[in-house]
Amino acid sequence: MAKSPLAAVHDDHGGHHIHANSMYVKTAGILAVFMVLTIAAAQIDIGHILTKPLGLSHQVGYWVNNVIAVGIAGVKTYIVVMYFMHVKWASSLGKLFALMGFFFIPVLFSVWTDFYFRQHEPVAHWYNNDYVESATPRIIGSTDGAKINPGEEGTQNRIPKSVW
Repeated sequence: MAKSPLAAVHDDHGGHHIHANSMYVKTAGILAVFMVLTIAAAQIDIGHILTKPLGLSHQVGYWVNNVIAVGIAGVKTYIVVMYFMHVKWASSLGKLFALMGFFFIPVLFSVWTDFYFRQHEPVAHWYNNDYVESATPRIIGSTDGAKINPGEEGTQNRIPKSVW
C-alpha cells in the first residue's frame, strides 16, 4: 500500500531526538559535581592562597576567586543549554537563536546602566511652572536641579517656544 505524503513527516518524528534516561542522569551528576566545586570555591579563598606567596594585593585575590566562580558557572550553563535544552541537536537556526540570547543580555544591561547613570535635564512640570527632574537626557547642561531659562547659552531647550 502506498504511503501518504504525511506519513514521511511522521516517520522522522519531526526532528525530535529521543535520548536515554542515562544521558540525563549523567548530566545531572556532572552538574552536581560542579555544584560541589562552586561551594568549595566559595569557601576557600583561592586568591589569597595564590597571591600571598607572590606578594600581590588582596584585591587581586578577590578577582581570582570571581573569575573561578564565573568560569564554573559558565561550564554549568553550557551543560544545561546543550543537553537539557537540546541545543546540541538543534538546527543551525536554533543554535543561532540560543546564542543570540547570550549576546542580548549584555545589550539589555548596558541600556539599563546608561539609563541609571545618565544625568537628566529639568523640564517644566505638567501642572505648573516648577522645574522637576525628568527622564529627558541632558545634552549640554548645568548641575542637576538647575532651571532652564529661555535663551540661556549652553543648554538644550526642549520646551516648545510657545510655552515662553
